[in-house]
Order: sequence, then structure tokens, then C-alpha cells
Amino acid sequence: MRHLIEFALCVLREPRRTGGDGIVLRLAELMFVEVLRRHLETMAEARSGWLAGLCDPHVALALARLHADPARVWTLDSLAEQIGTSRSVLAERFAQFVGEPPMHYLVRCRIQLATPCSPSLAPR
Repeated sequence: MRHLIEFALCVLREPRRTGGDGIVLRLAELMFVEVLRRHLETMAEARSGWLAGLCDPHVALALARLHADPARVWTLDSLAEQIGTSRSVLAERFAQFVGEPPMHYLVRCRIQLATPCSPSLAPR
């Protein structure tokens, strides 16, 4: 992280060089991803929520699919098929990591999307 920050500061000190804004933007994205990765690696196992769900590859895929197409007519079977696992494994892991069944999570996301001025699919 120190190297990314130092490089960003160097780029910011030379505002006239072409492409500086793009470099700083990408460095900020890289730093954010690195901070998120470090946070996920140190999360307590007892934590739950969509962020904790990213720790499990099946749950992370399920979350990605649900967030990519929340209006789709999802069932537990169709979601499990999409990510290549059984419905029982998906249901168990999703509830373990996220703290609620996949279809309950989807309903909550849909409600948040339908709420006026809803900033995003923000976690609980």
C-alpha cells in the first residue's frame, strides 16, 4: 500500500503530465480493493452479511448473479444451477455467511431498489 500511495502522491505533484487523473483514479481503485481484501482476510468468522458472503466462492457467485439481475424470476434451484452447486449447499452456505436465505436476501434487495432515494443495495 505504501508504494501505491507514494506513486499517487508523485503523480499528483506533476499535474501537467498527460494521463495523471486516470492514473490516480486507477491507483485509488487498487487501494480500495486492497483494503477490502485485507478486511475480508481478517474478518471474524462470526460476522455475517453480504461482505462476509464474499469469503465463500459459491456465495460470492450467488451474490454477483442476484445483484446483476435482481428482476429475474430467481428460484433457489435456478440460482444453484447458475453457480454450479446443489441447492442444499447454496442454501446452507448462503445462510451461514450472509445470515439469511438467498431468496429472503433477494426480496430485501428488491425492496431497497424500489425505495425512493435508495442509494444502492447497501448491506444491513
